[in-house]
Amino acid sequence: MAALAIPFDNSLHYPTEKLLVSSVLGPRDRDVLSSLALTKDKVYVVVKRGQEFFSELPDLYELRPHNVGLVAFVPEKSKPNIKSTTEKCFDWIVFYDDSQTIYEGVKSLDEIQIPSLHVFGDELAELMPLEKIYLIHCEETSMSEVSRVREKLGLEGTYLEDVKHMRQKELIYELAEATGLPVPKSVHVDFSKTKDFDQILKNVMTKIGIFPMFSKPTMLVSGLGSVTLKNKEDLETWIMERLCDKHKSSYIVQEYVQGPEFSVIVVLLRNGKWKTLSVNHNLLSEETNLHKSLVKGCPLVYVSELLDKFPGMYEFVDKVIDTFNPPHPQIYLVQGMFSGRKKDPYILIEMDYRPPGTPFNHTVSAVSGVNYNTALMLAFMDEDYTAEPGSNWKPGVFASIYYPYKKGILVEHNEPPRNPQITGKIEAQWFEKPGAKMQVTTSVNDMIVWLALESSCEEERNTDIAWICKNWTPNVS
Repeated sequence: MAALAIPFDNSLHYPTEKLLVSSVLGPRDRDVLSSLALTKDKVYVVVKRGQEFFSELPDLYELRPHNVGLVAFVPEKSKPNIKSTTEKCFDWIVFYDDSQTIYEGVKSLDEIQIPSLHVFGDELAELMPLEKIYLIHCEETSMSEVSRVREKLGLEGTYLEDVKHMRQKELIYELAEATGLPVPKSVHVDFSKTKDFDQILKNVMTKIGIFPMFSKPTMLVSGLGSVTLKNKEDLETWIMERLCDKHKSSYIVQEYVQGPEFSVIVVLLRNGKWKTLSVNHNLLSEETNLHKSLVKGCPLVYVSELLDKFPGMYEFVDKVIDTFNPPHPQIYLVQGMFSGRKKDPYILIEMDYRPPGTPFNHTVSAVSGVNYNTALMLAFMDEDYTAEPGSNWKPGVFASIYYPYKKGILVEHNEPPRNPQITGKIEAQWFEKPGAKMQVTTSVNDMIVWLALESSCEEERNTDIAWICKNWTPNVS
């Protein structure tokens, strides 16, 4: 039986709770993993903290090298979400009990704990040589723990120090300013270390000085915890509230940059090169800020377009990669805002070292011919992988329209718009059943329905989206 695994002191937020995970692998798990150790050159393990499994992994089974093993390590609650088409891509799936995982209520990425992962790492190391084991994180919320396990066992791959700019986002702005990357004026405030109200106020006003301002936690997930500070009174109130928080956290205060948000999806290849898949942004939305869109229940309209549509974007992304030097391979997200300025049209907001969430998968695949979760795994497994689309792929014009939770009860699955109301083809995927009770959400995982719109051209797409957002909504009472 494996020893008790407690990755690090958990007294920050759970002073009395003990993490008791003694073993993860069952007899069948051990048999299969031992066989992979003997028959495969390497074994790649994809780690997930979240309970949603991959909705699709097109071309992965056909393109992956089969002289290496591919294993998924996922929560038991993922089982109902697994399709046969994605299951066949893996040589084995290890399910773990995530009841001891610490995620809710943490104040930073480093405070997330997945005790079962540490036990699994120890048990896996007993079954195969360490040089055969490669761990792959595919979420921001598992990045720190996967890095810890690698470092603890001496596995090849990124360690905590290697991803410090993705873990500690306050470090981004200092380095960016020093290298000439355009970023908002920013001040890091760690309320666990700084308790002087006047000094905090002075630092923010000296560095930024103009309103509105924008504050966000250094651990930012879907905009949760971010707030706009319209004037000095708002800033003073916000500082006092944070000083009074029971569990004090770390924040970035920035100048408020007007303009829609965007993200560039980059595949970091094993050969040291990189390939962009798409530029993604929220189109024709009432709100440009994701958090506000969720709270208001606005439809989230996502489109993906190729990099060459945006003048100077390649040079911008290239400078970000050159400045921060993220380790290869992985999926890298460069997130920013369109400033509308002739000089510095793209403003760097932050970077993420993992694939994006669900909203973009459909549109990214349509415009680039590459599924980014498939690309993540192939970039690790195949040193010759270039993230190019297949020969039979044809580009399309697609949009994804997501409707977040609203307070109320879903009355029915009402019919989505059809011709003559719109010109394009549309399909609906409902995530909630009629009768479901919902509350206002701040999470991108809380969606009522997804509309997938296929159009013949961008003009048709934009006209249809405008009509849909104005005239159609799920029937919630």
